[in-house]
Amino acid sequence: MPQVDWQLYRGVPSVVDVTTDVLSFSYMQGRQNYLDQYSGGTLSVTLKNQANVAQYFTFNSIWRLNNPTTGSELDFWCQDVVFNDYPGNTGLSTITVSLVDVLARNGRNVVSNVVLAQAQALQQLQTLWRTAPYQIGDVDGGGGGSSTAAGITYSGSMLNYFNLIDQTEKGLWSFYGGIAYSIPRNGVNATVSGFSFTRNATSATAISYYAFGHDKAGLNFMNNVQVNPNGLASQTATNTASVTAYGNAQQSVSTVDATTTQALSLAEWLSNSQADPEAQTWSITFLDLAQNATIMDRFIETFMNIIGTGRRLWDLVYRVPGAGSDTTVVVAIEGISVNSTPERTDFTVYFSPATYYQFFTLDSSTLGILDTSRLGW
Repeated sequence: MPQVDWQLYRGVPSVVDVTTDVLSFSYMQGRQNYLDQYSGGTLSVTLKNQANVAQYFTFNSIWRLNNPTTGSELDFWCQDVVFNDYPGNTGLSTITVSLVDVLARNGRNVVSNVVLAQAQALQQLQTLWRTAPYQIGDVDGGGGGSSTAAGITYSGSMLNYFNLIDQTEKGLWSFYGGIAYSIPRNGVNATVSGFSFTRNATSATAISYYAFGHDKAGLNFMNNVQVNPNGLASQTATNTASVTAYGNAQQSVSTVDATTTQALSLAEWLSNSQADPEAQTWSITFLDLAQNATIMDRFIETFMNIIGTGRRLWDLVYRVPGAGSDTTVVVAIEGISVNSTPERTDFTVYFSPATYYQFFTLDSSTLGILDTSRLGW
C-alpha cells in the first residue's frame, strides 16, 4: 500500500471525485535551481475515460489535489484535455488533462497601466495580483517583506512582475490551496524544520532517499553584481577576495528597489553570499513506501499546506566518497517534483545552500552561529 493517499476532485460548482479513475499524475512545484525564474506548475493527470470522465474537465474548472491524512490540498485550473480513445469503445480509453496551479494561471493575466504606489515589495505584488481582470487565487504578502518596491505604472503580465518582485525580495515561496505565499528573506530564520533527509533509515524526523545528486556552482557564482532598479541608477558591489581568488564573475539583476541604498545592499549581499564557485546545489529522490508516517505527513505539509511555510529549511545528510563519516548541511527547498500511481509516489526535491538566503539571527541556533552566515547583509 502507498504511504501517501491522494484524492482528485472538482470543487466548483459541484464536487466530482475522480480519484478511482486516476492512472498516474505528475506535478512540479517551485523551481529546480535558485537562478531559475518561476513559471508556475502543471499537474498532468492520466485517467480512465470509460465513463466519459472527460465531461467534467471543462476549461478553467477548479480541481483539488488533496491529501486526506493531513487535510492539505492544492488548487488547479483545467487548461487542456488530450484524448486517447480505444476504437469502438471496447478497450481502455484514457485522457490526459493539464491542470495549472495558481501562479501559472494568474501569471498569464495581463494588466495595462496599473498605478502601484511605493510599498513593501510583497504587499505591492498583492495589490497588483488583485487588480488583474480575471483574478485567480491570491498572493499572501507574508507580513510585507524586507524590501520596498518603488512606485510604478505597470503594463504587462502578472508572471513577469512576480519574478521582478522575487528578484527584489530574494526570499522563498510556498504554494498551498490557491495561494502563493511568500517567506521574506528576513524571515527565513523562522523556517527551520528540525527534520532531515538522510541516506540512512527513515524515522519520525528523517526521510530516507534512494537517489542523490549534486552540482558545484561553477560559472554560476557571482562576485561582481550590478543591480538595476527600475528608474534609478545602477548599483554595483564587488567581492574583491573572490575576484582575486577566482577572477571576475559578473551578474546583472533587474529589480524594483525603491532606493539606490536598498539596491546597493542587495548587490553587496549577493556578491558575498554567492561568491564561491565551490558551493553546491543538491537534489534527492525518495519513495513514499516504507517511510515513517509522521515524517511523511510533515513533508506533505511542507508544500501543500500553510503550516509547511515554517519548514522550508531542512538538514541534508550525505556521505562524501571516501569519507569516514557523513556530512550534514542546512538546505533551502527550491522545488518539489511528484510522480504518482495508485501503487506508489516518488518525490524529487531540489535544494540550494541555506547561505543563499541566510541572514545572521542572534536568537537562532541554526542562523545565529558566528562564521556561518554573511554578517551585515
